[in-house]
Amino acid sequence: MCGKGDSSEQGQGLVEYALLIVLVAIVVGGILVLLGPGIGDVFSDATHRMRDAASGGPTPLPTPEPGATATPELPQVVVDPSCSCFDCPVNVKSRGAQSAKGDECICFTSRDMRAADMTGWSVMDAVKHRYVFPEFKLAPGASVKVHTGRGANSATDLYWGRRGVVWNNKGDTVYLHDSAGNLIDEYSYGRFAPPVPTFAPHPTPPPVIPPFP
Repeated sequence: MCGKGDSSEQGQGLVEYALLIVLVAIVVGGILVLLGPGIGDVFSDATHRMRDAASGGPTPLPTPEPGATATPELPQVVVDPSCSCFDCPVNVKSRGAQSAKGDECICFTSRDMRAADMTGWSVMDAVKHRYVFPEFKLAPGASVKVHTGRGANSATDLYWGRRGVVWNNKGDTVYLHDSAGNLIDEYSYGRFAPPVPTFAPHPTPPPVIPPFP
């Protein structure tokens, strides 16, 4: 038979065991409080991995649609017949100086509020004679003449360097393209000019004759 001492020792042992369990529970609870968010992320990541594995791979994210890009506005440079000379002779005698006033040339005027970089632009006639602009910028509101003959380029005059005429006296078409091939302006004159629309007058209605009484 067990004595009274044995019973008290067993009771003390149970109390100590209970206190140990309580202490362990407090320590584990504190660890869970400190590591709670991290443990939650681990479980969440594991759940996503298991879901991706079951579906055959991760779900691809939708590709965002590219936004609409604004088309840059083309420079407003026009063929200016008021300062062009289509039926003038070609001056091929002047070298290193401007050609004589009145020689054949085509004039371009800027109607833009910004400078137009015309480097690499081209001018063509109806039969594809082609002139390519050198490095050149046209100031806002300014004009530049492209002379058919020879001379020294400047801010207002450029020279094609040809010995023969380009622009036909009886009519031709001027095409101005930028360096990307966009048509900036087109001008036709003479027999190439578009016909002027005519409007037929309305027929005069016959006079109304009052009936006899």
